[in-house]
Parts: sequence; C-alpha cells; structure tokens
Amino acid sequence: MKNHLPEHIRLSRAETGCHSFAVIETENPLIWKVEEAFVDKSSFEAHQQRTKASVWGKATASIAREYTVSK
Repeated sequence: MKNHLPEHIRLSRAETGCHSFAVIETENPLIWKVEEAFVDKSSFEAHQQRTKASVWGKATASIAREYTVSK
C-alpha cells in the first residue's frame, strides 16, 4: 500500500483547488497524519471522490479515517 503513496500525493497536489497536501508518518507505523488544504468545499469533495475511485483509495479502503475540517 505504501508503494501507492507517491502517486496519490502527486495526483492530489495536481488537483484543481489544492493549496497543499502532505502525508506524515507518525511514531506509530499504523497511523499517518494527512494535512491538506483546498480552496473550497467543492474542491475538497472532488478530491474525496477522486481518491475513492483511485488505486490508492481501493488499496486503503479498509483503513479507518478520522477527519477534522476547519475553515
């Protein structure tokens, strides 16, 4: 699954409306921190849809995700 990460990051950063996108490994190898910023809600929602349909999304579909959305 980690082998899909570079392409996921590249595609995410290339999306319309993406200001920044980073995936940071933590001390726990099972927890990764994702920091992302999009210009608006519709750009973020488009990112979510693209991600779900991507190789990355399919490879990581069983991994729990917790989101905190701020403005």
